[in-house]
Amino acid sequence: MLAVKQIVPVVLAIFGITTTIFLIVHYGVNKEDVSDTDARKPNILFIFSDDLGYNDVGFHNPEIKTPTIDKLATEGVILEGHYTQDACSPSRVALMTGKYPIRLGHQSLVIRTGEPKCLPVEEKILPEMMKEAGYATHMIGKWHLGMQNESCLPTNRGFDTAYGYYNGEEDHWGKNLTDASNLQMNSICNGKQMFGYDFMNNDKVDFTANGTYSTFLYRDRAVEIIRNHTQDDGPMFMYLSMQAPHAPLQVPKEYEDMYSHIENRDRRIYSGMVTALDDAIDEVVTALKDSGMYDNTIIVFSADNGGDIANGASNFPLRSNKGTMWEGAIRSAAFVGGALVKTGGGVTKELMHLTDWYPTLLNLAGVDVSDDETLDGVNVWGAIETDGGSSGREEILHNINKIYNSFLVWFQCGRNLFPSTPYDNPYGFDTTLGSAALRWKNWKLLTGDPGPYFVFPTTADSNEEGVYNELCENDPYMQYNPDGPQVSVYLYDMENDPTENFNVAEQHPDVVDIMLEKLAKYDSDLVPYQFLPLDCDSDPDYHGGVFRPWRTYWNTTGMDFPAPWVPVLNAISNGNTVNGVPPQLPLSSVEVN
Repeated sequence: MLAVKQIVPVVLAIFGITTTIFLIVHYGVNKEDVSDTDARKPNILFIFSDDLGYNDVGFHNPEIKTPTIDKLATEGVILEGHYTQDACSPSRVALMTGKYPIRLGHQSLVIRTGEPKCLPVEEKILPEMMKEAGYATHMIGKWHLGMQNESCLPTNRGFDTAYGYYNGEEDHWGKNLTDASNLQMNSICNGKQMFGYDFMNNDKVDFTANGTYSTFLYRDRAVEIIRNHTQDDGPMFMYLSMQAPHAPLQVPKEYEDMYSHIENRDRRIYSGMVTALDDAIDEVVTALKDSGMYDNTIIVFSADNGGDIANGASNFPLRSNKGTMWEGAIRSAAFVGGALVKTGGGVTKELMHLTDWYPTLLNLAGVDVSDDETLDGVNVWGAIETDGGSSGREEILHNINKIYNSFLVWFQCGRNLFPSTPYDNPYGFDTTLGSAALRWKNWKLLTGDPGPYFVFPTTADSNEEGVYNELCENDPYMQYNPDGPQVSVYLYDMENDPTENFNVAEQHPDVVDIMLEKLAKYDSDLVPYQFLPLDCDSDPDYHGGVFRPWRTYWNTTGMDFPAPWVPVLNAISNGNTVNGVPPQLPLSSVEVN
């Protein structure tokens, strides 16, 4: 006999009953919620700002000119306990799935250009769920969740429309991968760096974008979609994944000139990029108001991770930089705004994480996923709609990354945490391997190599010789320790020490013990990360000079990729060359169990 879930959709289809009612049976939607028409479901605008520093919005730093962001934030609810992952792809994985990246093997590094990897297509991601709930779904801007196969592309992952680029960064005007992008992503095939055009409109190459500043392109597309949206389209879910202020540092001169008092060129351009972003958001909000949609729209704004200090950003007063486990990498500037936020003018310090937006936004759309035990996210709307409300969270796994982050990203400083002293524990958790971080109540535990510890931005421009030396000299914790092994466990009281200055692990071994047990449990469920070899068939030289899907299959999970990992790392740590060329990340894959 057919189960109820199998029968009901068939019966409903026969009688022409809407998809919304189907959701009652299949997803457990509250009947009272779906008794209203789809048109009364809230429109949702989710804005991601790429590499935006904590100190790079006006409501944290009045030197930065962001009047629209500030107005939305101060009339809405500022989220002072909101956390992301430490880098682009892992944060997008968390947002789209409601799961920590360790569940899907995306916890260590971003998806590199030419790496045959994407967000697993078996995952039913946020836009697919929103679409089934009756929403018109639109993606604008940066994807960075993989593109080696057509099934990985945004229009095959639930978005009705998609407009933007696939890779991690590119020229803001020309839409080509830049030198900096290729070096960062190690995109070297056949003895040369890969270069190519990367811009799509509904997953078709769009050369008309060449020559227009990306922030303005994304602004105009968002405004166009809003103006053309009708009630017959249903409610709108727009994922506005802005490129700014991610490197390369580029902005129209009039925006740079707004910060002529800033001597540092990188900081001056970066600040202009943020103000240009703010102007774009202003026009999007104006379009919502002009179209009559604003009164029924919820706006969520967040950085995707902390700012890159070497490229003009500031996370002050938080510690460190993107790509680490310190607060400057993972605590984001964030708020919820819009006319539907009734507790306007509030600030909440309740713990929240990117994974929480999956169940929270679906709940607003009338879809209850609270019984889905595979999710790490929780519905945090109670902390937003009620002054003093609880998010329902007391714990966040920031990450378990078994690849030595600071060793790879920050070796220019010569800082080395190896060897470190293992912290004895009965749970078998290796505190010397890679880096891990966990928040529990007011406590934050870090193990291994959390990354460089500096806080102040450099005064040198990133293209000036010696910029990393200055970063190293900014903080004594950056320096190589010649006196012996480093510690491998750090514990901070985040309520009394939010800038992570005082390691109190020795004073609170009981707390360390509790949190190591929690980390060990997460570790037991971890899906191994694979550092896949670049596939040179992805080279744009083979595809008319553009980045396009190049494989007929998407999944490489479980394939064996042995790698000469240790010799390459040793060469990097010593600043040596490999076969006469500067040290590169290995072209083979690493699977870390």
